[in-house]
Amino acid sequence: MKIAIIGTGTIGTIMGKALLKIGMEVIVFNRTASRTKELVDLGAIAASGVSQAISESDAAIILVMDANAVHEVLFNEETKSNLNGKNILIGTTTSVKEIEDIATKGKELGAKVSQASIMLMPPEADNQHGYFLLGAEETDKIFWREVLTNIAEVYHLGKVGEASKAETPMLISAALTSMSLIIPVAIALKLNLPEPLIMKQFSAMVPGSDLVVNQLLEKDYSNGISTVEGFMKAIYTAIDTVREQGMETNLLDSLLDIYKKAIEKGLSDKAETSVLEILLG
Repeated sequence: MKIAIIGTGTIGTIMGKALLKIGMEVIVFNRTASRTKELVDLGAIAASGVSQAISESDAAIILVMDANAVHEVLFNEETKSNLNGKNILIGTTTSVKEIEDIATKGKELGAKVSQASIMLMPPEADNQHGYFLLGAEETDKIFWREVLTNIAEVYHLGKVGEASKAETPMLISAALTSMSLIIPVAIALKLNLPEPLIMKQFSAMVPGSDLVVNQLLEKDYSNGISTVEGFMKAIYTAIDTVREQGMETNLLDSLLDIYKKAIEKGLSDKAETSVLEILLG
């Protein structure tokens, strides 16, 4: 079986390595070609574009930034003619409406579109921990279970859109957990508390926080859960879903404002912890 992976960031690379390990053929494409090198060195085939990757594969996993990027890579004139009969898995974080629109448009072009919310981190994936939340029709569920169970556990939640709903609490939790460290560290720095004391306080209050707090104190924004832009888009998605449930979004709106200011300051590609710069002023 040939699987195309469109978008070889952290998650795309994890999934590609796992599929290569079990003997599947993997075709890769990333807008920044150098990011495919690790997988190509392991035996993946680098495609010159999305259209080639999809046309030469049995199925494709799409791991781009957001719903707009999904539309750009799948529904351009060159690519959409190659979608007929293909199994397409959208691993991009989307709102329910966004993924339903993508699935409808894909179906019109003959594609079988499913979605997965991907809960993997590199150390977990190497030991087949982590999991996928799968939204797919019954027939497509069988296909993607066969592929994805080689990487981690798969939970089928029902039709396309259900995985987006289930992912919403996780998006909110990630945003709040991150800020629960960033805001207190910003306040501690504003109060001119000595760094050893800040580390001691957080070690006592938030077990396992040492690495993140140390990165904040050193203003090292090279690593994180995601980028500022990625977090901002995830919060947008969470807000859309929460509003659809008739709930207030004031807290999430406030967090969103911080990430917007970070984007304006040119921090979009830095780790989400870089919003510390906005709080420090």
